[in-house]
Amino acid sequence: MIFVLSDIFGILGGIFGMISSIPQVYKTIKTNKTKDIHLCTCLLRVISSISWILFAYLKIQYVMIFSSFIVLFVESILIFFIYKSRNNRWQKLPSADDSDNNDSNTIELQKI
Repeated sequence: MIFVLSDIFGILGGIFGMISSIPQVYKTIKTNKTKDIHLCTCLLRVISSISWILFAYLKIQYVMIFSSFIVLFVESILIFFIYKSRNNRWQKLPSADDSDNNDSNTIELQKI
């Protein structure tokens, strides 16, 4: 009975772990904004997922391995969007002086 009960709790924990970040990924994809997401939190969840994968591999817990890979995948998506949005905040725009000087090498960085 205890073995079956522990498996049920393991499966439930895996399911809730898998779906915990999906709303954040959905909102990030929909709004294309990652300003409020802390990169450190995502990196800690990735490290946690890798640790759980290694633990589950040693204990031969396939459900835990699967759920940890899903969490790792979802967090990797968030990290990708954080990295992408933070590197695209600076956009090259021609400066106002370009029209007067006709110097095409002058570029001004403007924060979006």
